[in-house]
Amino acid sequence: MYIVRSNKHTKGSDIIHKKKITLAVVTSLLLAFLLIHTTSASEIKFSDGKSSDQITKTYQDSKIRVKEISSKSGLTHVKVDVTRAQFKFPYAEDVSFQVWDDSGNMLTPTAQDSNSKAKGNKIVYHLNMSVEEYPKETEYLKIKPVIEKIEFNKEDKSSATVTHEKRSDEEIVSKTVNGDFPVKLDQGKIGYVLITKIEQLPEKTIVHVKADGNNPNHQVNEVWIEDQSGKGYINTSDPKLNYDKNEYTLEFPPVNGPIKVVTARLESPNIYEDLTVKVPLN
Repeated sequence: MYIVRSNKHTKGSDIIHKKKITLAVVTSLLLAFLLIHTTSASEIKFSDGKSSDQITKTYQDSKIRVKEISSKSGLTHVKVDVTRAQFKFPYAEDVSFQVWDDSGNMLTPTAQDSNSKAKGNKIVYHLNMSVEEYPKETEYLKIKPVIEKIEFNKEDKSSATVTHEKRSDEEIVSKTVNGDFPVKLDQGKIGYVLITKIEQLPEKTIVHVKADGNNPNHQVNEVWIEDQSGKGYINTSDPKLNYDKNEYTLEFPPVNGPIKVVTARLESPNIYEDLTVKVPLN
């Protein structure tokens, strides 16, 4: 099973280079590298004053470096570098990461961007992400890299296929709620969700959901409801996470009568646990 992406400027496409090596180019690259290496440490904003060199982890030929964790305007901003071995065309990688708190909550991403740069036979992915702010009592965060394989179309270099190492067949899973909670919905290898409560109000329907898996935010977003006629309703706003209960609430349009909760078997992200890094905050 494949996911076809048509973006012309994917992360993976940055590693396709036409090598025209001249003395001037080598010199300019060297100066640029020295400048970046010299100034990066001053950008670290850890509250405990740790330098970026202390927040690194290496596994085989890969390395993760947490450059910044800072809070502003109710959001937490995380900057991470991931270094990997380069692949030869038509193969590449799509690299991202997840942020988890010390209570097992995956922090909800609100924005992210990235770029990559070749460095010898390696490639460095510069990843930036904003997530919802963590509770004040949080003692540490876990940064979990997600690395997916990419295979480019040899005839059309602008399109690529993402190959997941873990797959489950797409399949709709549903159960009619009869008042007995929790209601468990299996989502395949990614995990499962538990429906713990449903509130049928005049103006909206509120569904309380717990996710057990390796991408809870995505798992919860893939839950919807149906009325007794089979009409489907999707959530009208982003899921809200209750950190104390590790539980999400989803809001749907008002529905009268029996409700069926529905989800699907989902692909599991390829999380590199060997590169997961624990970042102390206090």
